[in-house]
Amino acid sequence: MKTTTLIGIGMACALLAACSDAEEVYTVQERLINEGVYASGEILPVELDILKPTQPDRILKIMVEEGQTVSSGETVIILGSESEQQQLSLLQQQVAIARQNLNEEEALFGEIKGKIRLAETQFLHDSIEAVKNRELATEKAVSQREADRSILQAATSSAHYHNLQRQYESLRRELENEVLQREKDLAQFQHTRQGKELKSKISGKVFSVYRREGELPQAFEPLVMIGDGSRFKLELLIDERDIALIRPGQKVLFETDPFPESQFEATVSRINPVLQKETRSFMVEALVDGSHDFFPQSTAEATIIVREKTPALVIPNDYLLEGDSVIVETVDGRVSQKVRTGIKTGEWVEIKSGLSLNEGILKPKGK
Repeated sequence: MKTTTLIGIGMACALLAACSDAEEVYTVQERLINEGVYASGEILPVELDILKPTQPDRILKIMVEEGQTVSSGETVIILGSESEQQQLSLLQQQVAIARQNLNEEEALFGEIKGKIRLAETQFLHDSIEAVKNRELATEKAVSQREADRSILQAATSSAHYHNLQRQYESLRRELENEVLQREKDLAQFQHTRQGKELKSKISGKVFSVYRREGELPQAFEPLVMIGDGSRFKLELLIDERDIALIRPGQKVLFETDPFPESQFEATVSRINPVLQKETRSFMVEALVDGSHDFFPQSTAEATIIVREKTPALVIPNDYLLEGDSVIVETVDGRVSQKVRTGIKTGEWVEIKSGLSLNEGILKPKGK
């Protein structure tokens, strides 16, 4: 139901000394007040990530502590058994070794490439000798037998050189296949462990760690809350009878129990148009003005200002009797007169009916 909030009454109250026994009298005045809608809800970081397992599983390792900052994509919790973690570590090592063996700077490749360089040098030398001796044999400068021996040597060197090249390519393919196979094994194992490494989706502060290592949480049970500690919002429930009054950009005044002596401001930023049937309420979000060290999920009592500086009749709170009545002076004497009130603050009460402007009321004795 819509309520009103008394804000900034700027004029002094018309309190007068009257009656023979000096009883205090208040003359009902009209003042400017702000009209608002009451809402309750909770305070949350604007950016929030609550990590939950998708199925029941034991907590193997918690990688963070409360108050710590984490980066987006950072592993926060590892689920599963110690043997699974050991198997994962082994597969990761096998991938690393396979990739290292594939590196051309490794001794295995260095040795065969050295042999290839020597075989290439020998092949070039023998080829030149074969050509030279073949020409010399034509001129009868060397024997044909010597020329044929040089040609055979060149062919042997060529075969050895190309054989080493084939060995090199075969070894490279073998090592490449080894890398692919190890990566495939790792990927398959990681797929079976999908959802067991819970990573933060945002960069922020760890506000809460709800469980301990070794415990067995249920599916979708909150384990860790991470949020942006510099920016907060309100999530407020608005009665369905008041939602038509709410607009983005409206000012929100709110209080929260951890800071009982303070009042804070926010601005309506989003209205969820879907009615929550359980509570017959709508969810409204409001961005908190400025930066404060709030506690996430703290309750908030708020008033959304829907109309500013609305004229209203007000009386001091200590002039109101129980049952919403006041004392008035009539020709027949003092009587208790029923009134209909609006919002009540620590000092003031809004009078919706039962009193008129400039009408005098008496302060009850003892107040």
